[in-house]
Amino acid sequence: RLNEERLPVPLVEETILTLTGEPVPVEVSAVPIDYGGRSGALVFVRDISLRKQQQAERERLTKAIEQLSESVVMTDAEGTIRYVNPACERITGYTRDELIGQNPRLLQSGEHDQAFYAELWRTILGGETWRGQLRNRRKDGSIYPVEAAITPVHKSGAKPTGFISVQVDVTGRLELEEQLRHSQRLGAIGPLAGGVAHDFNNILMAISGLTELALMRISGDHPARRLVAQVQQ
Repeated sequence: RLNEERLPVPLVEETILTLTGEPVPVEVSAVPIDYGGRSGALVFVRDISLRKQQQAERERLTKAIEQLSESVVMTDAEGTIRYVNPACERITGYTRDELIGQNPRLLQSGEHDQAFYAELWRTILGGETWRGQLRNRRKDGSIYPVEAAITPVHKSGAKPTGFISVQVDVTGRLELEEQLRHSQRLGAIGPLAGGVAHDFNNILMAISGLTELALMRISGDHPARRLVAQVQQ
């Protein structure tokens, strides 16, 4: 095309070898020129090794985030959702398409007051990471607790360019903690009941022994004998 049609060659990626035989990824473009009465070409070659390396790192990071069991939500500076990982879809019940472009308020349960969210925003707009527990609402309306870390993203300058929220569904853990507290309460009741039963048994033994002695001293036709026998029983 460059030689026959005399048309520019659009930008393409190629791999060239250095003098030492090391492969280097490059971008190549060319335009035809006439110089000194002869046809030629002006070829532009740009080393894109760093860009390729950064692209590979981003791909590895994205793959790792996609495989996390924790929910990951990325928003822009206005709070509009730009990315969610599969775990977020699984936990919330919303699909990625349903979440992208929405505000995280979509997941609010209504159980936190305005002061709670005001403190959250004060923290992240101040450049710090907010950590705490949230109660969110799934698409089906059910409430679920999460432990969250919301971090501002900075490039250059003071204002955040976006936010990253990592949330762990702690429903199962809280249920186990409640079961543990319940078993601990039952464990405390056991010794208490045993102690009460022991003390009460001592009282009953005294009553039983004294009524036995009383019956031995009361004749069979005594009017009190029937009453004492009922106490013993």
